[in-house]
Amino acid sequence: MRLSVSGCAAILAALLLAGAAAAQTSQATKATAPEMMMPPGESGALRDCDQQAIQEHVKMDERARFVKDCVAKAMKPK
Repeated sequence: MRLSVSGCAAILAALLLAGAAAAQTSQATKATAPEMMMPPGESGALRDCDQQAIQEHVKMDERARFVKDCVAKAMKPK
């Protein structure tokens, strides 16, 4: 099956538009959910606590409570 020049041009244009849309989407989603939903500074504590849970091999079903308690301790005024 042969494609005409206009058919090839249409396919190329569609691929270029799809690539541009994908690049635009990745730039728009740089902020993570914790950074958008939490007060400044708390998202850093969340990442640190999640990393600590990974290092301590906390089971997945217990991880949410562990991270929540850890963030609460980290954000507590000293």
